Amino acid sequence: MGTEPIPRSGPGRTESRGGSVRPALVATPAEPPSRPVASMQPRSAEASPLQTSVVRDKRRGVTTAALCAFDTLVRLTLVGAAEPCAEAAQAAGSMCRTYERLFSRTIAGSDVSRLQQAARETTASAAGSRRGASAGTPVRIAPETAALIRCALTYCARSQGAFDITIGSVTPLWDFKRQAAPTCKEAARAAQHVDWRCVKVWRGKDRPSADSEQDGT
Repeated sequence: MGTEPIPRSGPGRTESRGGSVRPALVATPAEPPSRPVASMQPRSAEASPLQTSVVRDKRRGVTTAALCAFDTLVRLTLVGAAEPCAEAAQAAGSMCRTYERLFSRTIAGSDVSRLQQAARETTASAAGSRRGASAGTPVRIAPETAALIRCALTYCARSQGAFDITIGSVTPLWDFKRQAAPTCKEAARAAQHVDWRCVKVWRGKDRPSADSEQDGT
């Protein structure tokens, strides 16, 4: 096919030199890995492969890149000159890893992982009390994570809870690979911790009231 490896370079400008246009970027889905998505075992950020594999097809003028992120294989197809395509591929790979380290629920130390840990600690300390009695433990998160959660909460509100970002205590109870399902009691017990209205995002040190609008990051 006439391919050649592109030397790896750090994230840089996505525009090409000499006034040529930026490369087109197309993300294509790939086969998921065999590891169960529902696994809650924390993993470190260093456990993810950090390199982005980049290959150039000179005949077609196409650059392809692949990296492991978000518990799957990410493939990118870029059309344009070789050098700006390689730079864009590396920049896209760096961005994927940045977001994975913020949003992953299985990487220990990520924003989402720390939110989950705080929720578990709050649930454990409030065991035996009525649901919602505890105010929860605030967790400082990145602006990108705050923006994502605030956007997700709008979908929760518009769907009246049909879409709920706090469903994480329930979904792992189903194992479709092993064809296992929870009992009604197990599902009901886990569902007690599902309520998107308990999630608050705000800017600064002042915690909003339970019925206030989300007013910051």
